[in-house]
Amino acid sequence: MSTRIFLFTALVLACLAGPAQATTEPRCAGPGAADGYARRNGADVLEFDVLRNGKRVGLHRTRFARENGYLVVSSEMEVTIRFLMIAAYRYRYTATEYWCEGQLVRLDATVDDNGDRSRFKARAKGARIEIDGSTGRASAPLGLISTNHWHSGVLEARAVLNTLTGRVNQVRLERCPPATAEGPAGTDCYDYTGDLDARVWYDAAGRWVGLAFDGKDGSRFLYRCRRCAAPVNAS
Repeated sequence: MSTRIFLFTALVLACLAGPAQATTEPRCAGPGAADGYARRNGADVLEFDVLRNGKRVGLHRTRFARENGYLVVSSEMEVTIRFLMIAAYRYRYTATEYWCEGQLVRLDATVDDNGDRSRFKARAKGARIEIDGSTGRASAPLGLISTNHWHSGVLEARAVLNTLTGRVNQVRLERCPPATAEGPAGTDCYDYTGDLDARVWYDAAGRWVGLAFDGKDGSRFLYRCRRCAAPVNAS
């Protein structure tokens, strides 16, 4: 191939490829306090078995990474409920968060509820975070924590960004009643009250180690940690 033909071919391929893709986000000075919560986990991946009425039906995984100064947190959950060996119900959820200087500045989430699909995105704009999705639009001051549960700062929150619906929920977390036996032993249990109904567990270091909630059919779902920073014994 002559030099002229080679240069012409390279030019055509460059035009077809289009402009080079920019990085996902502009550089962040650093994730701030959110990175401290992530590092408390002592690992880049958290994994939970998802139990329904005591039977394993799925897996939840949370990954931590650093990119251009951001803390990037990716969460995914898959559930398959079978009846007579046939998959009667499937649920899949994914979310990716970007944290900068202690603030949630970007979130993209998708839900596939047995074929009923929805999604939303949230972006920081000035001093607020703007949310746009299948359920409509919303706006809230910066400082929201998502309902992905890894960030134990949620214990002090009065509002959270619901990553399943894209809505801003008003909540308060309160200590569970005594003799709550379904979660990990030797950890702290809290109940969501207000717009959400769920139960969550953190250990003494503020690491997320368990979750429980009721399904739409009244069944009980429980997250049992299989890969955590420290050994956790489920009761």
